[in-house]
Amino acid sequence: MKTLMALSILSITFCGCIVVTKCDPCKSRPCTYCPPVVINEPIIAEINAACSLISESDKFQLFAGLASRPGLSDNAQIYLVRKTSDCFISETNKFDIIQTLIHNPVFSPAAKAEILNKLNMFISESSKHAILDEFNRMALNPPPPAQISPPAMAPAPTNP
Repeated sequence: MKTLMALSILSITFCGCIVVTKCDPCKSRPCTYCPPVVINEPIIAEINAACSLISESDKFQLFAGLASRPGLSDNAQIYLVRKTSDCFISETNKFDIIQTLIHNPVFSPAAKAEILNKLNMFISESSKHAILDEFNRMALNPPPPAQISPPAMAPAPTNP
C-alpha cells in the first residue's frame, strides 16, 4: 500500500496527473461522460421490450421501425444507439439500424455523438468507415431546410 501511495505521489509530482482506468459510466471507454437517459418516455419501454426478444430478426424489425419513427426525441435516439450496441450480435443488423437512424429526418447531434462514442460496437473497419463517411457526406451536403408552403387560399365566392 505504501508503495502504491509513493508511486502516486511521484506520478503527480513528475506528470501532474493520475491515470484513472475505470470511471466511465457507460463503459464505452475510460473517462468518457455519457449523459443519463431519462426512462419516462414510452418509447424507452418499447426499446427495452424489443431488446428482450430472443429472435434477432424480430428484434431487428422492431428496432428498424423505432429508428425510423418520426418525432424521435434526442433522449430516445441516444437510448436506441446504446441498446443497439447491447442487444444485437449481428454487425449487419447493428449497422442497418444505425443507418436507419442517421437517415431519420429528426436525427440529432446528440445521437451522432453517441454513435461516435459507441463506434467500437462495430468490429469491421469497413462498417466504422461507412458510418464516418456518412457523417462526412451529411456535413458536406446538409439536407435543405424544410420548406413551409403558404396556406392555400380558398377561391373567392362568385355571385351568379
